[in-house]
Amino acid sequence: MHESDCLQQLRDREYELQVLQEVGVAIASKLRLPELLQLVADKVRVLISAETLLIPLLDTTRESYTYAAVSGKHADDIVGTNFPVTIGMCGWVLSNNRPLLYGESDQWSFNQKAPWQTGRPSALMMPLYAGEVITGGMSGTGKEGGASFTVRDMELLKLISAQVSIAIENARLFEEVQSLVSSLESKVQERTLALQVANQELEAFAYSVSHDLRAPLRSIDGFSLALLEDYAGSLDAEGKDYLERLRANAKRMGQLIDALLTLSRVSRSEMKKSMIDVTALASGLVQKFGESEPDRNIEIEIESGMTVQGDLGQVDALLTNLLSNALKYTSKVDKATIKLFRTVRNGKPCFCISDNGAGFDMARVAKLFQPFQRLHTAKEFEGTGVGLATVQRIIHRHGGWIRAEASVGNGAAFFFTLAQDDINGGST
Repeated sequence: MHESDCLQQLRDREYELQVLQEVGVAIASKLRLPELLQLVADKVRVLISAETLLIPLLDTTRESYTYAAVSGKHADDIVGTNFPVTIGMCGWVLSNNRPLLYGESDQWSFNQKAPWQTGRPSALMMPLYAGEVITGGMSGTGKEGGASFTVRDMELLKLISAQVSIAIENARLFEEVQSLVSSLESKVQERTLALQVANQELEAFAYSVSHDLRAPLRSIDGFSLALLEDYAGSLDAEGKDYLERLRANAKRMGQLIDALLTLSRVSRSEMKKSMIDVTALASGLVQKFGESEPDRNIEIEIESGMTVQGDLGQVDALLTNLLSNALKYTSKVDKATIKLFRTVRNGKPCFCISDNGAGFDMARVAKLFQPFQRLHTAKEFEGTGVGLATVQRIIHRHGGWIRAEASVGNGAAFFFTLAQDDINGGST
């Protein structure tokens, strides 16, 4: 081999490597399938010096194929056209699942040529795969200058086909994800609209509860009181007891209405977050509780320096419910011990409010945060059964979580966080 021939081969290989690199970069930079295939078609046509480079893809039925991208001669006439797999060189390769160098095999009949293949003395095609399943191919027709495609051209096409096959699958997965995202966004919009409608209905219900139901309750209580006062002499002890029970239940229903309205407002109210001094807020609440129950023997420990990012009104309601629960359920012990502190649970920083009160059976913990699902009778401890449901909604609106641990007669502990990253300070 002459020195000039060796130099020419080196130049050819350098050029091939350059184009292969460009193809690789192109494949890596495009995710949308039409752009990707057209870019590959343009690059590969130059690489193998083809007059026309075609990329046919099998349709979902696998009984026909469509030219998804075409570069070179007659590109506008070819791209997008569809043929059964029984027609053309591409159909032969897709049906037989093997590469073809035109003139190498006599299994491909000349009378099956497509119009743009007529008069072109050379062609080649390499299949594309998804796993082991053929999905399409890359085909060159007509070597520039009237020459024939070579085994080297087939090798180059084989090098690229593996990359293109993976890129096609990636592009299809990307399109599927984009479609799912669009579908999800549409569903989110639908759900948002439905939520807005539901909130409007909830507001209407809350208005009805607060206005329409209170009037008859006031009447029941008022007339019961009038009977007790004006007709006391005509009523025996049993009659008076009935009226007292009627008034007590009217009062109870009023409390339930107030609790429901509070629960409704928690779900609907606009949140305005700020940095909250949890220690100071809890200390103020404890002082009020102490003033209302001055005769009790209560020890309350509140860790210093606790802060959190949240809505002040809702955090106030959260602490009020949890601390008042702790006070209520320690009412039957000689010395109540209540603590509010920072800690770590399952590796995550959180707050904890613990007490040494009545506790509860953990077998029933699933009902703890459900409205009106009380774990103690009204005779044991008063309450509406809505407080902890309100606490849970406040925490969920802030993006936090709450867990409870207890045993009967040994107190309870509530671990919670509003937003984990907003808890200031370390653990105890």
